[in-house]
Amino acid sequence: MVNLAKKWHAANINSSGTDVLYVNNFGAYGGGTNKQHGGDGGLHAVGLACDIQPMAKTKQQQRCIVGESNYDQAKNIELIQMAIDLSNSQDKIKLQNVILNDADIISHFSNVKNASGGKVMISWAGHANHIHMEFDYPPRVINEVKNNIKENDSIVSSGEKGTIIKNTAKTPSESEKLNALGQI
Repeated sequence: MVNLAKKWHAANINSSGTDVLYVNNFGAYGGGTNKQHGGDGGLHAVGLACDIQPMAKTKQQQRCIVGESNYDQAKNIELIQMAIDLSNSQDKIKLQNVILNDADIISHFSNVKNASGGKVMISWAGHANHIHMEFDYPPRVINEVKNNIKENDSIVSSGEKGTIIKNTAKTPSESEKLNALGQI
């Protein structure tokens, strides 16, 4: 996100539109400000998803909703393309999904696939006022899960306010570990 924000700002500082990314709910406890992220916050709580305010036609920070007069569809296409290009240019963090309920943008990116072969740009209820970006687990995390499969592992979980709970349990399979990342 830092690299994307820097690139976006540099490319748009002299434009009349938004040159700043307003990012929310990224690694936020409980998923952040959006109560629909669920009690555990899901991907938002573990830093695998964030929300970005859509690009507006003016520099002034303001609520921006698909289809409203200040919504800049061309700049949103430019931002999403920039995120895809950054994802494709490095091997650390890969963009999994982008959600923004703009039918034209979804159509524009209909042939772009994520690492799993699915569509990058999708539609989901409640996503007309923000761009939701999801990321794959970094390769480092996947490799660590694959390389640390042992019998009777101790699973350590950081609880509320820094408490630590340690339980000995049956070792989950590799797929169970990957599915549970951020939930344990």
